[in-house]
Amino acid sequence: MAEGTMMMSKESKKTVELPSRRFFVTDLPDVMELPYSHMVTEAFTVNHLRNVLRLKSGESVLVVDANQEISYRATLDEIERDQVLVTLVSKVSELDSAAMTTIILGVGLVKGDRWDWVLQKTTELGVRRIMPLETERTVVQVKNTAQKQGRWSQIVRSAAEQSEGLFLPEVSAPLTPREFGEMVAIYGQKAVLVERGADRQTFNTVLSGWDLTQPVVLAVGPEGGWTQEEVEILMGLNFQPVSLGDRVLRAETAAMAAISAVVYEQGA
Repeated sequence: MAEGTMMMSKESKKTVELPSRRFFVTDLPDVMELPYSHMVTEAFTVNHLRNVLRLKSGESVLVVDANQEISYRATLDEIERDQVLVTLVSKVSELDSAAMTTIILGVGLVKGDRWDWVLQKTTELGVRRIMPLETERTVVQVKNTAQKQGRWSQIVRSAAEQSEGLFLPEVSAPLTPREFGEMVAIYGQKAVLVERGADRQTFNTVLSGWDLTQPVVLAVGPEGGWTQEEVEILMGLNFQPVSLGDRVLRAETAAMAAISAVVYEQGA
């Protein structure tokens, strides 16, 4: 059962109320024994708890260990200007990695709010790594990479908290298609979405032959599509050209459709 506001105990058959406020902690050491106290000092998280959620000392929350991918019921003990002391009381859930396909997405950068939407929705669908691509037809030019990555990380964190995820997707710096292809060379199940081409297969045909206990890599082009050279580069790096059908989809729509197909196929 997914984390939420209610949980049923098998022994007592009583309904147990779970806190709805949740946040990620990225520097939590291995917790060997509960209860366990931890001082949260990350500025983004402290600000979110104090000024956005406006939580008070004594309130119950869910703390998600982003490294171990475990959530805990916790109590806020002290809320100060630049730090928050929490006490982890009991483990609520732990990610079953074997039951979830690792999805790695390389996607052409798109303009403004549409890119934020890509980050949000792919996170909600459970993508593990998001790798922005700067292609020949990419309109967006990323100038301050470190600043952009910081903002993108905040977007995926908020989306992961909202969707009750147990991990934070990694968002890389922008890459060329070749750099992306070389970085994922160790993976065997890779597809590049293309609009045309005699060599392409339907995605459902390719997907049905994949072992979804192993990672899946998807490459989605930008607004103007891939150039022929880029497709050939990826095919040369063992990407299979696939189609989602006869309709021409926007980049963000194609990404969501392909990821949703993988999630559906694995039975999540």
